[in-house]
Amino acid sequence: MRGVAKLTYEDAYSVIEPQITSAGIHVFPFAPAFPVDVRFMRWGSKRDIRMNCHDYFELLCVHSGEVAYQVQDQHFHLRQSDLFLTGC
Repeated sequence: MRGVAKLTYEDAYSVIEPQITSAGIHVFPFAPAFPVDVRFMRWGSKRDIRMNCHDYFELLCVHSGEVAYQVQDQHFHLRQSDLFLTGC
């Protein structure tokens, strides 16, 4: 198809884990003029991302497969087509 860009999926662990401070705060490098970002990530690795908190909303849409997600003391098992919204 002409004019359609191929999506690039990033490894979630490699992107998110380095952005978590020693205090457990996830600092995402939003552009100050427009603090919205859309990323396509895969959770294919067996590495867990450390528990963290952040000052933004997170919207997760599971395209395929499954992912285990924890928010404070609650555990969620997300599957294909699930939509999940969280804020810390």
